[in-house]
Amino acid sequence: MKAETTLYDIILPPEDAEPETHDLYLRSRGEVLVDSAAALHMRGSDDSAAWAAFDTYVNAFAQDRWKTYTRLGTVALKVRLRGSCRISLYAVDAHNRESLTASHQVEARTEAQEFVLPFPDTDAVLLTWSLAGEDCALFSASYVTEVPVEFVNPVRLGVVICTFRRERNARALMAALARSVDAGACAEDDLRVFLVDNGRTMDDSVCVRPWMKLVPNRNAGGSGGFARGMLEVLDNTGFQATHLLLMDDDIELPDGALQKTFSLLRLLRPEYASACIGGAMFDLRQKYMHYASVETTSGIFFAHRTFGDIDVRCREDFLPLAMDGRCPRQYQAWWYCVYPSDIPARYGLPYPFFFQQDDIEYFIRSELKYVIHLNGIFVWHESFHLKETNAKNVYTYKNFLIFTALRPSMRLPIYARIARDMLFSILSFNYKNFMALRMAANIFLEGPEQMRRENIYEELLEKAKLCDDELVDLSEYARFRTTDTDQPKLSSWRKAVMALTLNGHFLPDFCLGECAWVSRNRQLGAIFLKKTLCHAADSSGYGTVRRISIKALFREIRLLVPVLAGLVRRKAAVGKRYRDMYAEMTSAEWAREHLSAD
Repeated sequence: MKAETTLYDIILPPEDAEPETHDLYLRSRGEVLVDSAAALHMRGSDDSAAWAAFDTYVNAFAQDRWKTYTRLGTVALKVRLRGSCRISLYAVDAHNRESLTASHQVEARTEAQEFVLPFPDTDAVLLTWSLAGEDCALFSASYVTEVPVEFVNPVRLGVVICTFRRERNARALMAALARSVDAGACAEDDLRVFLVDNGRTMDDSVCVRPWMKLVPNRNAGGSGGFARGMLEVLDNTGFQATHLLLMDDDIELPDGALQKTFSLLRLLRPEYASACIGGAMFDLRQKYMHYASVETTSGIFFAHRTFGDIDVRCREDFLPLAMDGRCPRQYQAWWYCVYPSDIPARYGLPYPFFFQQDDIEYFIRSELKYVIHLNGIFVWHESFHLKETNAKNVYTYKNFLIFTALRPSMRLPIYARIARDMLFSILSFNYKNFMALRMAANIFLEGPEQMRRENIYEELLEKAKLCDDELVDLSEYARFRTTDTDQPKLSSWRKAVMALTLNGHFLPDFCLGECAWVSRNRQLGAIFLKKTLCHAADSSGYGTVRRISIKALFREIRLLVPVLAGLVRRKAAVGKRYRDMYAEMTSAEWAREHLSAD
């Protein structure tokens, strides 16, 4: 017996959506308005009908991916509308060529009616549709399919959110999850949400539904918070989760993402039952900019974006994101990551890194074969370049060194990465980053046993803070700010000058320009032979100001050299201790003992 299954609903622009983000949802011409009840109203003129197309990142149907990963039947468009209009169905191929596959004139003049319009069977990458009319209202629309009932997988999703003193973000995220369930993303019995509060600053009022639970926890960072959340899901034997969804607390969850996730999991083919479902990351400040989705570790401990910054308002640009292009050794960050629920039992819990690289290490350890991305499954997240600090680098370098112990084959690329970072620190006058590396090496050399200390996480936080520069008002330097596109590229002779003088460290002051800003893309041309560099910490107008100083450079190098010498002498013995304790520190027993709010 076959049953109709809703794949996902068409999402209209939210009332408070910025105008430049409307093309994430629909393209329109004429008078096309969305009211407070999320209905689309179209009124044409005497010259032409109003028109709306749903061939967008959020609303296009990626048939290529659905056919590959799911047991998909014939796809149809179900609409509920009032008025007179023409609905056109299209197929889009891999070269962005659009072909009309069907056209329907529908009439529902007196009251709203429902219509089901099948898409013809094609090999298209995308299925899309448009609506044209002089006076009509669209109340709902969705993609549906018919599949045998035995093909529908049971899905019960345990959601884990790790938060630390971000009550406003956490409340907004919990409200978004509640709104998704109310909109029909899933049944309440199929979802449990565990908000792990590392800061222990919230109360139960943050849980706005009975299926939500607040979990006070030690401030053990992201790795500890997610480990505690995984334990909560596994210990909830009455719920029996089939999958885990890990999410950061500082994201915005768009409407429709959870529904698409459930639909994909329900129809997955058996050969993809162990796959990970990954959400793309979009820029919170420029909500139409895709930052990352398909990433790969390339066999080493760094993530590389297969698809980087993409303005998805143009169909031609986001089309590759909808095609079935597999990459080896894919990796999914924990801003939105769905695992099968048996992963912790098979591979253990996250290593207690505190934060930074914990998700990469876990992915490499679990050796998941498939990561599935789907347009419309995404989150908005603050750009990472706004979070780059030396305190953060303490954990980055510490975890790099731990990883060289756990996986010795990765030492060379990791050491090369550290050397590259140190070189850029010299060129950008970030001398305190040498302190960050020095501190990270000393923490590593203390060995894994230090993690048994009662206040170890608080100690690590206090140490890392010492490496950060003071934040200052950058308004007096605003006139020097340029965009990434305005930054010049270095010619060969300028590269030689920068290398030989370490960006002006060995030149007199009168040879140097006044000021430049360090951008997210690390364009060396912008900072060439400048004596003052600014780095924005966020969009508030505050950041760091770093000035060239050969004395400070040699002071930090002099302090770092003996630490690195000690690291070379002791890394083999210390590394063996990390390997010996690895299984213990990723076990449920370790987590139960070390992750507690008491």
